[in-house]
Amino acid sequence: MKFSRMAIVFFLAFNASSAANAQQNHLYGDYCSGRIWALTYDGVKPAINTLLLTGNINISSFGIDKDNEIYICDLNGKIYKFATNAPAPTTTPDPLLTPTPIPTTTTMPSPPPVPIKKGKIFGLVVNVIGNPVESAKVKLKGKVKKISKKTLSDGTGFFEFTDLDADTYKITTKKKEYKKNNHTITLGDGEAEEITIEIEKIVEI
Repeated sequence: MKFSRMAIVFFLAFNASSAANAQQNHLYGDYCSGRIWALTYDGVKPAINTLLLTGNINISSFGIDKDNEIYICDLNGKIYKFATNAPAPTTTPDPLLTPTPIPTTTTMPSPPPVPIKKGKIFGLVVNVIGNPVESAKVKLKGKVKKISKKTLSDGTGFFEFTDLDADTYKITTKKKEYKKNNHTITLGDGEAEEITIEIEKIVEI
């Protein structure tokens, strides 16, 4: 015989009813396929293997009662009585359960944050007749974010504040011998505001 993927459960039984016919029948089954064979051997002739039963059971063991009736134990807890020339015991197979596929979610990468454009305030510091004022101290301070910056006007009176967030800014301009000047500018995201700051020279009387 050729065996493939078998797990043998062995049992030895005496089927003969008299000492004159005392040949031994070795009963064994395959746990994997549920098939049962009888191996008959009288000690003289070659052993004979006979397939007795093909059933949809998982054989765990055999048993015999006081009347020499043979029983088959199924691993699921059922017990079958072995009857000669009788149909093999059958069981209704459990319905196959089709696993419900688990949906997979694809996480889309988040788009990179859009950088907020910075704004700037620039312009000229001039006197009352429009001439540029050099080295005037120009100070900027944000109302909400409290950003504070300082600069000096150059030889053309030019000044500039860059990299500014949206806010309301107070601009104070000072120079020795000149009156202080205050400006308020509201700047949006990425906006550029140009102003002209006029400062008046102090006249001594």
